[in-house]
Amino acid sequence: MLNALTLPQCGRRYQANAGILGVEMAPLSRKVRYDLIAEERYYQQNIQLIEKIQMTMTLVAVLLLNAIWFGLAFEAFYIRRRVFGKVMVPIREDRENTAYDALVESGRFMGGFNLALSALNIALIFNLGGFSTDRQWAMLLAFNAIAHASQFVGNVPMALRNRHGEGQWNVFKGVMLRIFVIDFVLMIFNSFIAVMLLV
Repeated sequence: MLNALTLPQCGRRYQANAGILGVEMAPLSRKVRYDLIAEERYYQQNIQLIEKIQMTMTLVAVLLLNAIWFGLAFEAFYIRRRVFGKVMVPIREDRENTAYDALVESGRFMGGFNLALSALNIALIFNLGGFSTDRQWAMLLAFNAIAHASQFVGNVPMALRNRHGEGQWNVFKGVMLRIFVIDFVLMIFNSFIAVMLLV
């Protein structure tokens, strides 16, 4: 680490540079060596600050994306549940029963969960200093990754059935395709940052 540089190390670096240049240089004074140490430490602090800013910006970005996506899910499942019900059951004749009505109304529960997840991510954006360790942030991002994974993995069996011309809805078309792809991307994004925080 640069901030662990000692006086002898500064002296050796100075002499090594002199050897490369092929000139004879006078030994470093104690003041000069202290100045070199201070310069190295200042440089290291700047590097650490830049890395911290980059990680903070990345963290805010992923939390914001989570909040937006979960918010859109709340709108689809809760506010526009009847429209989404038609996406889930595309054939008009299949909607003429009480089971379809129950499916539509169950969107309230899915929408409620997504609203809570959106609110959580928004709260985290405004409380970045509330978690002091990388491990804590990794745990929160892993939670988000699992939430996205549950939606993606839940669609995989249906996607496999679609490949054989079967299935109650088409995963590879329209709204369902967007859900399938975006949940996968956000699952990977949250997981990647969580791992980076732990290594």
